[in-house]
Amino acid sequence: MCAPALTAALLFLCCASATATTYVVSPDGAGDFPTIQSAIGAATNGDVIVLTDGTFTGDGNRDIDYLGKAITVRSQSRAPESCVIDCGGSETDPHRGFRFRHGEQAGSVLSGVSVRGGWATYPDLGGALYADRCAITIVRCRFAENEAASEGGAIFAYGTLAKIVESEFVGNASHAAAAASFHDESEAYVIECLFEDNASSSSGGALTFWISGPNLVDRCTFVGNTAAHEGAALWAEKISSTFVRNCTFWGNGSPDGTVLAGNYELTMVNTVVAFSTQGPGVASNEDYVELACCDVFGNEGGDWVGAIADQYGIKGNISADPLFCDPANGDLHIAAPSPCVPFSPVNPECDLVGAWPVGCGGVPVAPSTWGATKAMYR
Repeated sequence: MCAPALTAALLFLCCASATATTYVVSPDGAGDFPTIQSAIGAATNGDVIVLTDGTFTGDGNRDIDYLGKAITVRSQSRAPESCVIDCGGSETDPHRGFRFRHGEQAGSVLSGVSVRGGWATYPDLGGALYADRCAITIVRCRFAENEAASEGGAIFAYGTLAKIVESEFVGNASHAAAAASFHDESEAYVIECLFEDNASSSSGGALTFWISGPNLVDRCTFVGNTAAHEGAALWAEKISSTFVRNCTFWGNGSPDGTVLAGNYELTMVNTVVAFSTQGPGVASNEDYVELACCDVFGNEGGDWVGAIADQYGIKGNISADPLFCDPANGDLHIAAPSPCVPFSPVNPECDLVGAWPVGCGGVPVAPSTWGATKAMYR
């Protein structure tokens, strides 16, 4: 699949909305149907299921299956912090939030909800959401404190076209790919998302791409993600391609690098990789990484080292303090004198570098230790 499929899906949504039926579901069972699953069972393509604020729990409100339908499930308030799917999963009683496994297309939308407490026990995958050979659209959702014993602490997608926009992945955990994993001919568009404090006991602290692509990671922020091995924030493996644009990586840590590509084509442009707590900022096993207009600075294991050493000083690549405004309090905007501002005197050939524009004046807050920073962030 490719980008035109997303365009077609959006056209479908516009056309379908004229005849769509809206059903309302509440956590207390009031509304048109007692549970989210029963509403999906009655819905037809184009329908909208609206969830009122509160916390949804128990059977029918977890392990939710879209049943192949091009429908939208969204919160009434459109505020994920106010509408929560609490899976109540555990190692001995695993449950996740959603399943897409019946050929759903991009018209299958999840919007404005939080999914927490999901658990996938080995060999199952995807603690909060599992997608298999389908297409999904996720908008303004929050995935927090979900876990997978194997892979995909929050999301695991196999052979899937996924568009994930303005969503947050916070405090998820797994053996591999703690936030989201895209496998085997998947294609992912991850746009304006936050990945914070996700932890892998093996590889891929936040995002993993495995034999998948093309993928786009655009205007995303990665903070405090960790992995015991490859890729604290992003790990791309096996032949395929990923394009990273206008992202900010800060305070992530893995001995093998914050961003790692192995036998994989990875292009990074207008991106900051700074202050990693362990390992180099960017690494590659096979020299498959190409950078332009990137600032790699202050990383514990080195900046322009290893496979990317010869790219320093060309194509707008620099190593300079990005001058974040107040990272200790979660503000990764840049100060006015930052070398990452558009067409700065330090780097006149490059537009904005990173996900965040100027947000403070001439003197940003002094850097803090990582321990103090993590304690105060958000």
